[in-house]
Amino acid sequence: MIITHITADNLLKYTHLELTDLPRQGVIAISGQNESGKSTIGETVCFALFGRTFSIGEDEITRVIRWGESRCSVRLGFAIGDKEYEIARFLDNEGNHGARLYPAGKEAHPLAKGVNAISEALDDLLGYQFEEFVESFYLAQREITTPHPHSHAIKTMAGISALEKVADELSADLKNEQRKQPDIEEQINGLEADIKALKIKPGKLNGLEREVDAVKQLGSSLQDNDEVLNKAVKDYRHALPRYKSAQSIKYLASLLAFISLFITLGSGISWYLFNKIPDSSYTENLSTFLNNIPAWDEPYLFQLGMVFTVSTGVLLIFWLIASRMKRKSAELQKKGKLLAEQLQTASEASDLPEEERGNFSDISAIRLCRLSNDRMTALFELIQRRLHNAISEQQQSQKILEDSLSEEQDRLAKADALMGVISNLNEKLDEVKHRIQLCVIADELINAAARHFSQRFNRDLRELASRTLPLFTEERYEHLHIGDDLSVRAFSSLKRDYMDLDEISSGTQRQIMLAVRLALSQELVNTTAAGEQFIFLDEPFAFFDQTRARNAMAILPELSEEICQIWVIAQEFPEDTQYDRAIDCSREYDSLPQQEG
Repeated sequence: MIITHITADNLLKYTHLELTDLPRQGVIAISGQNESGKSTIGETVCFALFGRTFSIGEDEITRVIRWGESRCSVRLGFAIGDKEYEIARFLDNEGNHGARLYPAGKEAHPLAKGVNAISEALDDLLGYQFEEFVESFYLAQREITTPHPHSHAIKTMAGISALEKVADELSADLKNEQRKQPDIEEQINGLEADIKALKIKPGKLNGLEREVDAVKQLGSSLQDNDEVLNKAVKDYRHALPRYKSAQSIKYLASLLAFISLFITLGSGISWYLFNKIPDSSYTENLSTFLNNIPAWDEPYLFQLGMVFTVSTGVLLIFWLIASRMKRKSAELQKKGKLLAEQLQTASEASDLPEEERGNFSDISAIRLCRLSNDRMTALFELIQRRLHNAISEQQQSQKILEDSLSEEQDRLAKADALMGVISNLNEKLDEVKHRIQLCVIADELINAAARHFSQRFNRDLRELASRTLPLFTEERYEHLHIGDDLSVRAFSSLKRDYMDLDEISSGTQRQIMLAVRLALSQELVNTTAAGEQFIFLDEPFAFFDQTRARNAMAILPELSEEICQIWVIAQEFPEDTQYDRAIDCSREYDSLPQQEG
């Protein structure tokens, strides 16, 4: 960053400050007596860039307003590479603070507006903030001391502030993940206890399912028995009178057929006797018998033939009737056999006690369709009642088993759901453990990187300071030893040993610490602010004699290719001092350039 111009009104000493056409390279020498406004120029630069100064903090920033005025303003032009920008600020005594950042000549198109937005935008553009600025590029009017190793500015220069920020975030993440782990483990333990409390028994569900299936099959069998038994009783009741009627007809037809058979045989034998052996004693006795019958007249052969023919026909008819009734009775008797079998099956299926099942003769009588309807009904109702009781017991058992099955299924479903949650928690726990492990590894890597950067920064700082130290001390001190705590010791060519600063004169101490400060500036350029950079040194040669001051002024432009715009404040500069722009300040004037008033 190179300053191109500065304009300010009512800021600290000056009612008006205007510096234009500033050289982008070389030394800008600011001289004047004490309280002539030299330091105001540096503080104006600080206020323009960061909204504060080294001597006035943000909480009392209204002190930058010139005494007796109500507001102040400043415009600072600067270049970064080939791009030019301008920042404008104003502040009133009520604390109203405004700021705008815009490309040079394009104030109507700001890049950022507002104090906070400007701070973020400048951080992106410059690569450093106020703390780094006052520890490197801006040397306020104060004693030059050794830098503090733990300051944010030094860490930024060393390149470890970003690492520390990441390390802090990583530490917060690690603590957060470490807090999660016991919580997740506690949840898992609680869920496992819940699963244990369910007392899940392996195979119990399958056993219950088999029992339910068996009870359902039993219930289906009992229902089938009940339906078949009812149908068998109905069929038996319907068939029994028909069976008895068929049996009666069969018995009567059989009797008449037997009588017809007797008549047929008698008439046939008589016909044979009259026709074949008419002279036998049998024939004579038969003739005597027939003569006593009023309806019989001779000749007997014709009448006997008629009787034989008619009785034979009657015999055939009654034999056919008896046979038909026999077959019908057999068909009807099947209903009784079916009922008997079903009664036997139902009594066994219903666990009817042996003494209640009816005696063997009743079952046999039903099988032969000989048991009375009343006795059959009584036996049927007994077995049916027991069968219905068995069905009711089966339904109760089935309900109990189904309830147990449903409860077991619910418990298993709950256990499965809990196991699913445990599985998810275990995955989450594994992820947390993995993240913890990654955080630990990352923390170790960041710490190692921070140590490496710190050591490299220390080494680079030592080398940079050692290059400028002989120039400032006329080769009397050649090397610096900078410890890890940034303590400084200088190697004396005369004593051939390192010396602590308190062993060295105050002027030489200032030379050494100026070399360290310039090395810090160069290191910040190398790490963050790439490109050309200005440096502002307020009274860097206090306690320097004329020779040291002259030598230092001659050396400054040659120290760095990047730090090319060098602002130097002194009450006066040695004669024949070379510089590229001189700015003279006076107590008598409250404006710069100086105007009478």
